Amino acid sequence: MNPNIKVQMKKTIKASPEKVFDAWKSPNLLKSWFAPGTLSIPEVQVDFKVGGKFVISMEGEMRGQQTTGNMSGTYMEIVPNERLVFDCTGTWRGPAPHTTVTVEFRKVADGTEITLSQTGFIDEKDCSGHTHGWESSFEKLHKLLT
Repeated sequence: MNPNIKVQMKKTIKASPEKVFDAWKSPNLLKSWFAPGTLSIPEVQVDFKVGGKFVISMEGEMRGQQTTGNMSGTYMEIVPNERLVFDCTGTWRGPAPHTTVTVEFRKVADGTEITLSQTGFIDEKDCSGHTHGWESSFEKLHKLLT
């Protein structure tokens, strides 16, 4: 793990912090936006509490190949409508590192600014893939809520 390799991004969604935060905890809403690109989400399991687990199954085409995999983790911090911290790992390429994702929600004039940071990557390639995934997923979230 290299602490200097991380995803950092901001996105403004034209919706209230409550509505944006709900999209991170509702299984039905997660199915609509959380998978990047053309991946779909056939199943979501969420125990939305500190110490609770989640599993998000994804399938479809990624990087030109059909794939299936899960993203799973544990909620470490939940401050409703303000902050969410969870660890996560994926099953696409065999054992993957556990990363930590911190999401902050801030009310701004035209909606909610989301600030996301993800740390714990082994190399730049893995980090770059996650950056692309988050950008794609955030576009879906924006379309869903506006």
